Amino acid sequence: MCEPRREGPTREAMRFKWLIEHYERQGMSQSEFARLTGIEVSYINKLRNAATSGRSEIGASIIRRVRDGLKIDPSFFYEDYDGPKDPTLFLLSAKRDEKRVKALEDAARQTELEFAQLKAMMAQQHAELVQLRQEVATSSGGAGGGTKGGGVSKKRSG
Repeated sequence: MCEPRREGPTREAMRFKWLIEHYERQGMSQSEFARLTGIEVSYINKLRNAATSGRSEIGASIIRRVRDGLKIDPSFFYEDYDGPKDPTLFLLSAKRDEKRVKALEDAARQTELEFAQLKAMMAQQHAELVQLRQEVATSSGGAGGGTKGGGVSKKRSG
């Protein structure tokens, strides 16, 4: 069964309207809001007046622009709405995520550094092994003797 189409603005549109009004109270103009988000002023104005303009919806691309331009966590638009929410709470959430990402990036850099150090150490050990094999081949080949299988012979003391 199809759900009947709801009249009026969606929850996301109402939150977008509240967000615009919040930034206006903070002194931001709709043109500045548009510049930061890349959303046209006419569309911002339409959503700003969502309560009187009938059905209004916002899509994922608008939410992405708000997320990128204003650094607002997209969950601001989707969690159960229980009145105006302060977007700075969502900014803090985004900052925590940034800290987690930075910590992961730092750990990845440290792992890359350790890997490079291990690789250099293995290359050095390989070079030493090649040199030892050459010494063994030279000492066993020059003396006319040697050990079976090309191994190193040990002198017995006695």
